[in-house]
Amino acid sequence: MAFHRWKYPWPRTWAFYVFKKHHTQLNAVLWSHHAASRRAATLAHGVGLANQSKSAFPAAIVDPARQLLPLKEWLEHYKDFDNWTRLSACLSLASYLESYMQKTARLALSSDPGVILGKSHAIDGAMFVKSGTRPIDLKPYITEFTKGTWPSRLASYEKYFGPAPISFKDNVNELDKIRVLRNAVGHRFGRQLDEDDAAPLAGLEEPERLSRRRLIDWLGTVERVVVAVDAHLRTGHIGSYEVLEAYALVRQDRFTKKWEDRRLSEYFPSTQGLTLGDHYCRDAIRHFDGLA
Repeated sequence: MAFHRWKYPWPRTWAFYVFKKHHTQLNAVLWSHHAASRRAATLAHGVGLANQSKSAFPAAIVDPARQLLPLKEWLEHYKDFDNWTRLSACLSLASYLESYMQKTARLALSSDPGVILGKSHAIDGAMFVKSGTRPIDLKPYITEFTKGTWPSRLASYEKYFGPAPISFKDNVNELDKIRVLRNAVGHRFGRQLDEDDAAPLAGLEEPERLSRRRLIDWLGTVERVVVAVDAHLRTGHIGSYEVLEAYALVRQDRFTKKWEDRRLSEYFPSTQGLTLGDHYCRDAIRHFDGLA
């Protein structure tokens, strides 16, 4: 594989790799819980909902008062717990999606800072890594991708990176529904609480409901959006920036000058099935050294 400044050397960004790990883990946890919850509900119905909880779960319920609870009431509580599990999953989904967007936005803007001026590829952001200077504070720009409504984030995306992937534009309203529910779960215990509501019992309303079907749809939606965004940004704006950024760290060790290409190759894990070759790394170092 030959080095090219505007070609990404791996199949996916490392930010996507981390996203996928979180996404897979969440799916595995949810399906494990779903299997257990279905089994528990089937067992309760089989014993009879008019019977006490200890009839179905004699070893699992250690609180004596809870053992006498009718299975019908237990099942209602368990359905609420199921809902809370899905709400918590929504919170996690929104959180690691925003983490992904933060990482890729940082990489794309750092690599191709000319997009801020509407001049993509006009400036190689690696030159600022080499000089150790940062003429533009990128934090306010990166925040545009992690704060506010998703329509506003989409607008910022297209302002800097041009037309967004179709799956991003088509699903922006669903992404915003995830954001709204995530905020309700994370800040208001799952309730739509008005900050100006002075009623003494405000906040005791029933929490939001999230069905299993809708959560599954959202999991698929988020993955499709991230796959499309990843393909767009890594090929159009990130390129080999991460390699050059890593070299800036490797070269600080003056005692390993002879083995810089090997150190650079070993800096990145081989978990994406691709190791940077010595030839690629030497060309990357040559590009870095030639920057103004």
